[in-house]
Amino acid sequence: DPQTITITVFPNEGYERSTTITFTTGLIEETLKVTQKGNNESVETATLDPAKTYAFRKADKVVSGQWYVMVASKNSKLWACNAPADTDISNGYGYPKGIEVEDVNGEVSVSGAAAYLFSASEDGFTIKNNGSNKYILQSDKFTSFNLADAVVTGCYWDVTKNDDGTFKVMNKTVSKFIVMQTKFDSFGLTQYDDGGSMPWLYEYVGETAAPEYKSLTIEQFYS
Repeated sequence: DPQTITITVFPNEGYERSTTITFTTGLIEETLKVTQKGNNESVETATLDPAKTYAFRKADKVVSGQWYVMVASKNSKLWACNAPADTDISNGYGYPKGIEVEDVNGEVSVSGAAAYLFSASEDGFTIKNNGSNKYILQSDKFTSFNLADAVVTGCYWDVTKNDDGTFKVMNKTVSKFIVMQTKFDSFGLTQYDDGGSMPWLYEYVGETAAPEYKSLTIEQFYS
């Protein structure tokens, strides 16, 4: 009779890989299933100035310690999730507005305030906004981003890449995921597939160079 065993290999903080092997008479059938709770890759976290503009490149995976902007499509335009507004910070919750951006060769330019730091732990990712210096979380029935100064209950997220390249950023406490809301110009959480557009993640590349201006004579201009 076939026998099935599951082996967990390479356990690491925030990372789990399991291999399911089915044994049959004279034959071994192997099925590999990988579940990422965080990622075993990490980078040294850069310091971003919320007032400066930076370049972010479309990512195909999430790396711990990296800054990302969440960019979603709505009405044939791209919108980056902004930092929580001052009123959101005062209230401890809110719906960050979308900032219209343009993807040029897989990159967008956004202020450092809109960057979110993804950090892996054994419980999942934590996500911290650079502009507000707040962690985002959810632990109740609402669909807003809750905000906290430190990691508390509701701060952990599972991040899964979808077939279309977007990411399902799922809160582990309430099982709701981040979207650009269908009816509003802001980001929030939903548990429904038609509740909004899931975001692509764009990773930090570097500071955007300021444009250079040169003085030209009349002769140079017409030459």
